[in-house]
Amino acid sequence: MSNSVRAYQLFRKFNTFCQTPHSPYICKKTMVRHAPWIFLMLSLFSCFRKKTAPETVGAWLEQQFPGRFDVQVSNLKMLDLPAQFKGEKRAAVADKADQEVQFFLNWQKGVDGLGLDVEAVTRAHEYAKTEVATARAWQERLQNAGLEKFSVGVVDKALIVQVFGEPSAAIRDGSAATIRRALNDRQDQFPERVFIEIMEPVAFHTEFRDIIPRGHWEIGTGWQRNNLILSWCMESGSDAAAVWEYNPESGRSSRYHTDAFQQAKAWADKNLRKPFFMDSDQMVAYDGAPPKARKKGPAISFSFPYFDKKPGEDAEPQGYIIGIYYPDEQVFTDVHVQRTF
Repeated sequence: MSNSVRAYQLFRKFNTFCQTPHSPYICKKTMVRHAPWIFLMLSLFSCFRKKTAPETVGAWLEQQFPGRFDVQVSNLKMLDLPAQFKGEKRAAVADKADQEVQFFLNWQKGVDGLGLDVEAVTRAHEYAKTEVATARAWQERLQNAGLEKFSVGVVDKALIVQVFGEPSAAIRDGSAATIRRALNDRQDQFPERVFIEIMEPVAFHTEFRDIIPRGHWEIGTGWQRNNLILSWCMESGSDAAAVWEYNPESGRSSRYHTDAFQQAKAWADKNLRKPFFMDSDQMVAYDGAPPKARKKGPAISFSFPYFDKKPGEDAEPQGYIIGIYYPDEQVFTDVHVQRTF
């Protein structure tokens, strides 16, 4: 017979004795004398009760790592129908003591332990802490080098530097030069590449502070798409000229599109046979880094279709007005007509 069973039987006998009419006084004295043993027996009995198996990643983490982690998003695979059918999920998790330390866990509902294990979680957490420590070191290094209004993130062997300001030549060239100087002074091989992103100035410190958390890249609130103006992937140690690429999904690109269309329409009024019809909502192509750009500075290639009249649903365009737009100068140049696309 196990100790827990014996303890439970003794407690039952003692409880029965205390309920007899001739023993209230004896019972009180005995209760006082043996109270510590009774509490010990109850504690032992409670320890042998079976724990409820957790059904969510948050409950599992709380059971295995009490008070240490916060689940920001329990399932990042909501739109993955095959994964949903299989019960496969992906969670974004943050360290409660340091919310910038974030990592991801793949888990599955309906399987033992949700498909998670303590060692894997510990490894993911330690790797995330290393990435954040590296990002903080680079933030300090770039700040000391003179970079202003920026945030830093690390993803594996890449460094992401977001600079918040107008996408002028001064901001682009100055940021790239500062980052290159810092790279030349580094003592190790990190990073292998640097992503420099010019962001809307009003977005500075609105989504995060100086460190870009890892969850930012997967949770996807739309903030990145709206506020990224243009970017350049710089290979570490390379002296190649910058190739900046505009983001077609940003609010700034919408303004560039409107301006380019107005200039394309003015060109068409002078050069196309009338009647013709053009609509700013009908753009068939956008290239944020066109290889044929002749002028200095980043550019965007736009292609606008034109028709002989307002088109129906399946109408084919008569041709396309194609040109290159330079945001620095706000000009749409190299304009020409192409009959097919």
